[in-house]
Amino acid sequence: MSLKKLSQKTLPFIIVSPIFLSKVLFYIQETSADSERVKDKNETKKNSEQQFKGLADQGRRWTDYLKKLKHLFCRGAERRNIKKRPLASKPPTLRNSKKNGHIEIKRVRVNTVEKSNFKLKGQSPIVRPSEALKTRPKLSIKSDLSNNSTGIKEKESPKKNWSQSVIEVKPSWGITQGEKEIIVAVIDTGVDIYHKNLNHSIWVNAGEQGIDERGEARATNGRDDDNNGFIDDVHGWDFAHNSNDLRDQNGHGTHVAGIISAKGDKKTKVQGVAPGVRIMVLKYTSPGMRANPIYTTALAIEYAIKMGAQIINYSSGGRNKSYIEKEAIKRARDKNILFVSAAGNEGHNLNRGGFYPAGYGLNNIISVSAMNSNYELIESSNFGTKKIDISAPGERIYSTLPNNRHGFMTGTSQATAFVSGVAALILSKNKKMSVVQLKNKIIVTGQHSQKLAQKTKNGVSVNSYRALASRGKHINAFDTKVGVSKVPESEYIIGTVLNEPVEVNVYKPGPLKQ
Repeated sequence: MSLKKLSQKTLPFIIVSPIFLSKVLFYIQETSADSERVKDKNETKKNSEQQFKGLADQGRRWTDYLKKLKHLFCRGAERRNIKKRPLASKPPTLRNSKKNGHIEIKRVRVNTVEKSNFKLKGQSPIVRPSEALKTRPKLSIKSDLSNNSTGIKEKESPKKNWSQSVIEVKPSWGITQGEKEIIVAVIDTGVDIYHKNLNHSIWVNAGEQGIDERGEARATNGRDDDNNGFIDDVHGWDFAHNSNDLRDQNGHGTHVAGIISAKGDKKTKVQGVAPGVRIMVLKYTSPGMRANPIYTTALAIEYAIKMGAQIINYSSGGRNKSYIEKEAIKRARDKNILFVSAAGNEGHNLNRGGFYPAGYGLNNIISVSAMNSNYELIESSNFGTKKIDISAPGERIYSTLPNNRHGFMTGTSQATAFVSGVAALILSKNKKMSVVQLKNKIIVTGQHSQKLAQKTKNGVSVNSYRALASRGKHINAFDTKVGVSKVPESEYIIGTVLNEPVEVNVYKPGPLKQ
């Protein structure tokens, strides 16, 4: 073959080959890139699956953690529809049931019940772990647990009933001493329900009375006869230990209950403000607990709502706010329940820092500071011209203590109990009164003092007789007997306490009704 013919055949290949090679190389690169992309996609998918699996595992662990919290802290609040387990304790026993109308119950711990409707409406008691574990400091109590006095000589001891003279309790008894239909829930350290001055006024759960279908006493049969989620809750419930053991190992709750409704005798000279009303015992703390858990307070409030209390006395509190506690008090407001709350014993100005639940600002909460016989706040009482609604006696108050004893205690806890007692008397006279009307009447009929006006919102102390003897809306707090000049109406408008104007006239109680 000639050179000319050979060049004609091979020249096109020589010219085309670079283009062909570039295409081949490009194809190889694209194929490699596609392979890498597929590989990366598979690895990304694998990583995503592993990550999702890790999140799922983490979610399951978190769910298990919440379930454990719920099991530990809220067994008294939510029950599952499963069969009962045997009770851990021995069967309860009866004692003095005919004499006192009470049943002594050894601790009956609730594991599960067949049925329960008791829970925080629309919200689990445990909203978040941090909320469930919130606590407040232990109760600060100035007291003497001896039978008679504060440890000083009897001649120097304060008059045992000076507080009743200051708030004029005895004249108000000519109108009413309280009706048994009025129930005051005392959320505290428990109550000695067998105390000789208290056993007449302890509330009894009608659903746990009588004989069941098996011929056993409902009060001690170890079953939830009224289907409220609590077994044998005859007189209340211990939310600190989730049992029906209401014994007061501290003394604080028994002392508070005595101020509200103790029935006195000539020997002890102890007398409650409203001896005719009933005390529902709700125990939220005990000496064995390092601090006061807030969730037990919320559960106790829910129980009081469910079981028909009209007044809740809460002689405790702290700096921590609580969503579940506030929501429970709101539900109490919706059920027309007055929440009487202590202002605290820190000597602090609450205008600069809150104290709760007294400081939530709900219109069914009445916050109470403690004063002495001179209408002055005691040194330990918190104060605040924007936060404290009313004052009441709180210095060396004589009342009941566990094991049929009596003694003095000091603090806003005692002052709170006086306001609860007066509220119970008012409701006994007018059972249809709304919670806003009740709160307003307690404040507006209070005894005005310039000393208190410098420390509290309304400058008044609770007065039982004025609250009961006054009629309609024609009431005020300006008529005073403590040596303070009369305050002009234009300078002191007490009628706007709850943003609900009240007609203000000179106080004239009129004759007492027998």
